[in-house]
Amino acid sequence: MRREGIKEWTQFNFRDSQRDTENRKSFRNIECCLNDLHVLLSHGIGEAVGFTTDVTAHEFSSPPNDKKTFEPNDPRLRSHECLKNAAGLSVDSTSAVLSQTVYALSKIEQEYIDLMNVLVVLMEYQLQVLGHSAEEERIGDLIVETRHEINKVKQRKEDLHLLFASVEKLADATAEVAFAAGAEYASTSAGERLYSAQREVKRVQGQSEEAERRLHEAQARCVEVLSQHEEKQQQLQRGAAERAQQEEESARDDHEPEVMSEKEDRNCEEFSDLDPNPQKDSSVG
Repeated sequence: MRREGIKEWTQFNFRDSQRDTENRKSFRNIECCLNDLHVLLSHGIGEAVGFTTDVTAHEFSSPPNDKKTFEPNDPRLRSHECLKNAAGLSVDSTSAVLSQTVYALSKIEQEYIDLMNVLVVLMEYQLQVLGHSAEEERIGDLIVETRHEINKVKQRKEDLHLLFASVEKLADATAEVAFAAGAEYASTSAGERLYSAQREVKRVQGQSEEAERRLHEAQARCVEVLSQHEEKQQQLQRGAAERAQQEEESARDDHEPEVMSEKEDRNCEEFSDLDPNPQKDSSVG
């Protein structure tokens, strides 16, 4: 009677615990151990072993849906899925490198364009201050400094273009690897990002080429105007030299008649002193 009561109480507790979550399985195991200990103390070892075997078998005969064990064939742990995940991560990393490279390249291209525009403005202003030596010297110093900055920025721009060429190859290879690994979406995304980056770089390159064209036109115009100004200055100098020579010759010509008149006067005086009176000599004879 007492044994049946213990079994009924144990089965009731087991049915009650079966409705709990899996996190309470350890509590049920402890409860079963306490029941086994109680039976052992009340009815002996034999009955306790039999009862424990029944309870343990019933405990581990849970429904299949309630059974959760580690499965080596988990889809998330398959080689194909791991390759897809790794390919997706590589696409993300390559996209980050591509974005940073395009940003740096766009920034340096804009700086290069701004410096060339500044140089064009300085050269145009230099043409307006021709003839003012102090202002010409100041603008000339600014032009030299701006050209030096342009050369430095141009070198950095060329280095970034080389880097972008390498990143293009990396992005292309990453897209191919992702497609081969089965990550079609990641491959398509990498291709679209690469296309967008190439289009952005092409756009800023077009702006840079347009700024270079304006600079070359300004340089040609500046050289032409400066050569004309120099030629005009040389003509003015030659004209001034010719006028000075003519004035000197005219002054010399004006001075020669006075000298001739003075010489004639001296000659007349000498002749009058040397020539005696012929009438007076004839009368004396």
